[in-house]
Amino acid sequence: MSGNEFWFFLSCDINLPVTFPVDRLEGNFPSPNSPSSEADSTTEERNGELYVECALYIDGAPFGLSTRTRLESTGPSYFWNELITLTTKYQDLTVHSQLVLRVWDLSRGKDEELIGGAIIPLFNSKKQLKTGKQKLRLWRGKEADGMFPTATPGKVPRHECGELERLEKLVNTYERGQIQHVDWLDRLTFKSMERIKEREGSKNGSSHLYLVVDFCSFEHQVVFQECRNLVQIFCCHLL
Repeated sequence: MSGNEFWFFLSCDINLPVTFPVDRLEGNFPSPNSPSSEADSTTEERNGELYVECALYIDGAPFGLSTRTRLESTGPSYFWNELITLTTKYQDLTVHSQLVLRVWDLSRGKDEELIGGAIIPLFNSKKQLKTGKQKLRLWRGKEADGMFPTATPGKVPRHECGELERLEKLVNTYERGQIQHVDWLDRLTFKSMERIKEREGSKNGSSHLYLVVDFCSFEHQVVFQECRNLVQIFCCHLL
């Protein structure tokens, strides 16, 4: 392929369900409420029992069935590394399709406690399907609203992005094979990144929680193209 050629897939031609792994929860998890004096002493060591609810919203409305991860209680930190498959296919998406993520805690008893939520659009401003790791800032105590535009975006504001966010974007590019791999240099780079991550975490890590998901990649970039039968899809969904 020459340098001036651009190969891509059209989203309307991808007859596969939307699939992505939910990776982990980063940041300092809020401490559980202090137990009453009558509670068993083992309650003091109780960890959160968390799961992630995943739902697709199209043009501000829920579309298809939501799904959830397994319960994870080994944290903090919390690692799922679980593949999620939605009922909706890539060819059914519109350019305003958004993934709604909510983290719930079941450790407080019968009632679920909302840890936080966030939204991420599936397509970027160039109408290209997003790929690779996505680090989403959770809005603590708030359900992701699913609206377009949303009041609960997972994207960190540009003016708050620091050295760590810049490096994570480069790692994402590296993992997609768009940066040449050099073993000895890669090892040095990742060690330096760990030191930066520890320094940044000790400085401001207590203020936010982040949910990391990993959007699947295809052989070529996927560009949005509306399906001809999209109107029929929405009509069936509304019935």
